[in-house]
Amino acid sequence: MSELKKQEQSTFWQLSGKIAVVGLIILVVGCFFAEILPWIVGVVLGTVFTIVRLKMMQDSINKSVYMDSKKQASSYANFQFIMRQMLCIIVLGVAVVVPWINPIGAVLPMFGMSLAAHWQSWVDSRKPKDPNAKYEEWDDDETEEDDEEWDRWETYNLKAKRKLDKLKKQDEE
Repeated sequence: MSELKKQEQSTFWQLSGKIAVVGLIILVVGCFFAEILPWIVGVVLGTVFTIVRLKMMQDSINKSVYMDSKKQASSYANFQFIMRQMLCIIVLGVAVVVPWINPIGAVLPMFGMSLAAHWQSWVDSRKPKDPNAKYEEWDDDETEEDDEEWDRWETYNLKAKRKLDKLKKQDEE
């Protein structure tokens, strides 16, 4: 498995664990204020849906990033967003209609994704990025690139992009 895939899976599991912890806290605190069985069912429903929504979001982002066209990727991401919101409406509708599910218990864990993201951000900011990396301040370059050097690199990049596009087109055929 590639390093990027491992990191993506790790991030998903870290956020899922944090969402589950937030759901557990909501579950325990709410048991003191609401009827226990409907509260438990509502919180479990909301927590599971939030984790499913996180997985759907991850899959949507991964797929749209590798699409060829920006417009196609944008349309796909917007469609997936609308689907996630429709599923949210359906879950909340079920929680309101079914009498043995507490709707507030289903809604509160949906905020768990935001809390988990802030929690993860806080944890990541406390970790050193790379303990072996040595920080070096970036000094100003002594020499500036002149226009001719810049044009040469720009031309090189354009040629490399055309070559890459040509190779992709040949692979498709």
